[in-house]
Amino acid sequence: MDGSLHRLDETQHATDQGVALDHLRLGWRPIVGRDRRVLGVRIEISVAPGTAETSSAATLGAVIAALADQTTSPSRGIVVLAPTPLSLIADLQTIGQWKSKANVMLEVDADALTARQLSLIEASQQDGQRFVLRSSSQPLPREAHRLFAAVIDAPAQGKHDGVLPLWVRDVHTRSDVEAAMTYGAQATIGWPLDEPMVEPSAGLEPTRRAVLDIVRLIQGDADVIALERAFKSEPSLALMLLSVINSPAFAPTSAQNAPITSLRHAILVLGYKRLVRWLVLLLGVSSASTRSMPLVYMAVQRGFFLEALASQVGGVRDDLFAVGAFSLLQQITGHSHERLFASAALPRPVLDAVRAHQGVYGVYLALAEVIERGDAIGSERAGQLVGVSMGQINAALLSSLAAADAITMN
Repeated sequence: MDGSLHRLDETQHATDQGVALDHLRLGWRPIVGRDRRVLGVRIEISVAPGTAETSSAATLGAVIAALADQTTSPSRGIVVLAPTPLSLIADLQTIGQWKSKANVMLEVDADALTARQLSLIEASQQDGQRFVLRSSSQPLPREAHRLFAAVIDAPAQGKHDGVLPLWVRDVHTRSDVEAAMTYGAQATIGWPLDEPMVEPSAGLEPTRRAVLDIVRLIQGDADVIALERAFKSEPSLALMLLSVINSPAFAPTSAQNAPITSLRHAILVLGYKRLVRWLVLLLGVSSASTRSMPLVYMAVQRGFFLEALASQVGGVRDDLFAVGAFSLLQQITGHSHERLFASAALPRPVLDAVRAHQGVYGVYLALAEVIERGDAIGSERAGQLVGVSMGQINAALLSSLAAADAITMN
């Protein structure tokens, strides 16, 4: 995205965005396709109780202003904006001012649509805007279906009519997902996280075992030659490290005229502390099974979200990134925390948060989880415990979604 808004005054962008985002309560869920790959995200947008009407009218505009910044805008996957309540005319005007909206869809509640609003949607569609339809208790005219890319509905019995691609929401278990796919859904909004873990009979796969071995070497202050040797022993891991360090989202802070092709150079540029951060990321992304990709995406997003919050409260960035990225590792790998971390000397606060949501970092992880659930009241309370404002939380959320999009989506 080029991130341009016709009426966005760049000199006021940072100030206006911070104030506006403070009035919002954001939640998010991944959009997961039939092949278990993440297609994008749905961002739920609501206004804080007691917010003035003028601020309510600017709800969508505040999020778009943030997304107009390339650093907080997912550029590969779908972004569904779901404001509640929807002020269709004002929202269409706001989103219409945004040039770079190719992957952005506006969610519209079918039960509130009138003939006049359908005509406005049709005009906006011709101008390049895309829409998804929120579930309807009464059918729309068949000719109106062409205005929408998909319909979002709750799980149902029987077989989907197939007029519009179906994205099923409110999935809580893996059986809910399987039932939705049997029903004819093309995607789910959200992904179950609380399924019981089944311990594989085999040990850790080689890539994951190599990652944990390298973490152990770093904790023991091994020299760069030993680390380089460890990476070379697992070629897929070495390739992934070079891919990450040369990616636009994670390029080194120093200027680079040519890509980094040497493992030793990559290790030296990153430094040991930063290398642990990359290894945490690689541990998730190296998952061999596409079935775990939704969990990988969510774990990576959590890592970047907590890392962004660390800069607001003076926390340890690497530790908080590890808390988020390791938080779903049991579900991703199918191995217990005890097996995963047996040889990795991670800091005690990280282990306490990941294993039991306890310790100084436990409340940070709880904040990430309530935002995933769209719990506006819970996110505000958790934010107060952490010591950050809703504006800081929302800015961190949007930037983390962009970072996860950049590193995990092809």
